[in-house]
Amino acid sequence: MLAVAGATALLVLLAALYQWRVGNIGNKSDSELCSEYCWGRGFASSGMPPANSSETTCSCFDEQGSEAVKVPILGVVAARGK
Repeated sequence: MLAVAGATALLVLLAALYQWRVGNIGNKSDSELCSEYCWGRGFASSGMPPANSSETTCSCFDEQGSEAVKVPILGVVAARGK
């Protein structure tokens, strides 16, 4: 009986570790937060500057591909908590 419980616990642990590894568990990346922010406000798409730049902004684009909104990523994180 103990072996069955141990095997079950191991399978649950492995499933949780896999989900964490692929990003379903844990903190979201800045680009994921940006995407959710823009989609939640009805914009067609989102984008962020290259990772090696010092700029940390989130841009939301309309249906024509024009930048409609640009907010600091800290503003996106703050809006997520509301």
